Amino acid sequence: MNRISLFPLFVFLCLLLFVPLKAIQFVSAFFILLFSSSFFISLYMRLSLAVERGRETQFCPNGSNESAEFTVTNRGFLPISRILLLDRASGCYASETGTFLTSIPGKSSRTYSCPVLTRTRGKYRAGPVIVKGSDPLNFFPWEKIFPLYSSIVVYPAGHPLPLLLAEGERGGKIKSPSLIHEDLNQLKGIRDYRPGDSLKRINWKASARTGKLKTMEFSFTLDAPLLVLLDITVSRYPLKHRHILLERAIEAAVSLILSYGEAGQKISLLVRGSADPLYIPFGRGFGHVVTLLEELAQVAFSDEEGEESIIDYMMSRGIGIETGAHISLLVPSLEGELAGGMEILRRRRAEVQLIATGGSLPVDVPPFCRVYTLSEYGKEYFS
Repeated sequence: MNRISLFPLFVFLCLLLFVPLKAIQFVSAFFILLFSSSFFISLYMRLSLAVERGRETQFCPNGSNESAEFTVTNRGFLPISRILLLDRASGCYASETGTFLTSIPGKSSRTYSCPVLTRTRGKYRAGPVIVKGSDPLNFFPWEKIFPLYSSIVVYPAGHPLPLLLAEGERGGKIKSPSLIHEDLNQLKGIRDYRPGDSLKRINWKASARTGKLKTMEFSFTLDAPLLVLLDITVSRYPLKHRHILLERAIEAAVSLILSYGEAGQKISLLVRGSADPLYIPFGRGFGHVVTLLEELAQVAFSDEEGEESIIDYMMSRGIGIETGAHISLLVPSLEGELAGGMEILRRRRAEVQLIATGGSLPVDVPPFCRVYTLSEYGKEYFS
């Protein structure tokens, strides 16, 4: 009870006890009974409701139709009418969602869903759930806050890219037309012997069984692990369209990860310029790709600028490189130290490609490096 509701109840109680007129006593007793009934109905509604969250953490692909759900249960036998449900979230609900005016029958539950805005990457928090109600006469309004929270992670946008994988180490999952990628551990088939075939390739058991010389053929495959070096230091990007270019750089990194992940390759990620240091070592599989997307969804930009290039930043932390790795450098500009670091990576048998994320094509690029410029919008990331 609040003070406003207690005052008329106190007045009627005084009239009942101290005024000897039966009419006034009757009216006072009636209103005391009415107020008491309203109070217990309000208390019943407050104690009978329970709220549960569907999932503690929800992952949403960018641009998908997702919703956050919560369930309200009436544990009592009597129906509860005219309650207001408020589900609050930090920026991932549309302005008109998260508010429901409803009634719940006795011993029943109802689930309510709030559409999630999945256009902007990030990690959001939904909750708490606030329930407001009152007795039928609105004498005793009440409010109950359920401290139920859930995390909503919206992945960055990304589109798989057509890969032209011609370099790498033999013995992977990618088919290669080059003879240097012949994998002696993957038998492709057996064919008739041809002049010039090596005697080491003759399958003597098959030859004895068929009466003809048979030669073994092996598959031509390569393995091309991907190392993404992403520089999102804010001060290194041009002031014009800065935020767009930063977000596009993350989307480009996601696109590379999705493409190499679909090809079954190992992937590693190093981000420079984020508020928290981010490095994920090489891994393979769907779960590893999901981990990379989740981390990139939560990356926050930082204004701190170091003097060393991102390659020096990688080497100073002792980060290893897989043999035959493809290294994608997503940097806003090409510095002198960075060009020298690219030559070091090339000497380690790495395939280096430079993606200029600052909006302009860099100059003085080493001849062995493939160069792309990141576009500002659209599904075509590189030009």
